Amino acid sequence: MPLTSEQKRRRKVTVELNKLPLKTLKDYAAYNEKARSLSVRIKPAPAKLHPHIKTKFLRRDGMEHPVKLKFRNAFIDFEKTVEHGQIYELPKIVVKQYQDLGIPKYKQVIINKDTGESQTKFSHKDPRFAFQIVLDD
Repeated sequence: MPLTSEQKRRRKVTVELNKLPLKTLKDYAAYNEKARSLSVRIKPAPAKLHPHIKTKFLRRDGMEHPVKLKFRNAFIDFEKTVEHGQIYELPKIVVKQYQDLGIPKYKQVIINKDTGESQTKFSHKDPRFAFQIVLDD
């Protein structure tokens, strides 16, 4: 069965994209920008290219169990199993994402003291994980 003109165009574009060098974050950004404009699948940059930070991983619940950190978006594809109290070199984008995770906590707020009418409102997030920055000597 012969290829349609659209299939030929896609093949040509894929070959052109595969020729682009992918050695830095800027290379991946340029590749993904071009891939999006041509409706071709993007490639997230490997975790080793992202800026890392040395941190001590702390878990507030179930400390004896290791946690599998998985994070994937258009910029990074990361997966690593970590344990409470251990020191790791982790990408900053992953640390930021996991620091923001938390269990929502709500509180009862009295709206009208005379009638006792109250409303439940969001109070804060109780963080599940903490990352302490470790400075080298």
